[in-house]
Amino acid sequence: MNLTEVLIEGGEYGVRLHGTPQGGQAGGLVMRSTVVRGQTVAAVSSGFRGASSNDLDGTNQLSVSSGVALEDARIDPPRESPIRAVGITLNGTSFTGTVEGTTEVLPHYRIVDENGAIQFEEPVPK
Repeated sequence: MNLTEVLIEGGEYGVRLHGTPQGGQAGGLVMRSTVVRGQTVAAVSSGFRGASSNDLDGTNQLSVSSGVALEDARIDPPRESPIRAVGITLNGTSFTGTVEGTTEVLPHYRIVDENGAIQFEEPVPK
C-alpha cells in the first residue's frame, strides 16, 4: 500500500495491514507526508507474516487517542528487515536509533515479535 499526503482520522485503526502476502510478493506499506491521528487501537499496525517492506520515510505524523501510534505486529520477520521510519513523529515525539525485540513504549510504539525492529532516523536535509 502506498500513501502520500493523506489524512486519516479516527476509528480503531488508521492503517492495518495483516496477513500472509500472496503470490511470492512481499506486502508492506510506503508512507510519505501522511497524517494518521485519533485512533483508539493503533494509527499504523503492520502485521504481515514473514518478509514485508515497510518504508515510512518523510515527515509522517502518527498519533492516537488511546492505544499505540506505530505497531510492528509482523509474525516472524527477517532480522535484517526493520520497519524504516525516517523523520516520523509518534504522538508529537521524534525517536532515533533502532529498537529491536519484544518491547513497547506506549503510546508511541510496540514490537510484538522478538525478531521485529523499528529503525528510527532523522531526515537527511535536502
